[in-house]
Amino acid sequence: MPIFIILGYPLLIAGGEQPSSEGGISMYIDKEEPWNTGGEALYTPNADLTRGNSGGPVYLIDRDYFPYIVGVVSGGQTEPSPTTTGGLIAGGPGLANLIRYGRQNWS
Repeated sequence: MPIFIILGYPLLIAGGEQPSSEGGISMYIDKEEPWNTGGEALYTPNADLTRGNSGGPVYLIDRDYFPYIVGVVSGGQTEPSPTTTGGLIAGGPGLANLIRYGRQNWS
């Protein structure tokens, strides 16, 4: 089971002046959304996201315990779309592939 971790400075923790992390969250790609054809957006139904988390990195801890960035917190969706509610993470596989390409070609 993959481990996802969100980092940020949510306003509910010391007014956004202290860093915060949350692990043990689940992520999924909603392929039913017509605009999400390439997996650019990930959703998390159980992360405790508030104002101040936006722009914070989201990491996947792989089997080798190495962190891979998979996206950044983009916002939340409180009104259900046809299939989705919860936190919205921008990036997904497209971001990971872009970072991998950069490392292979410009490191």
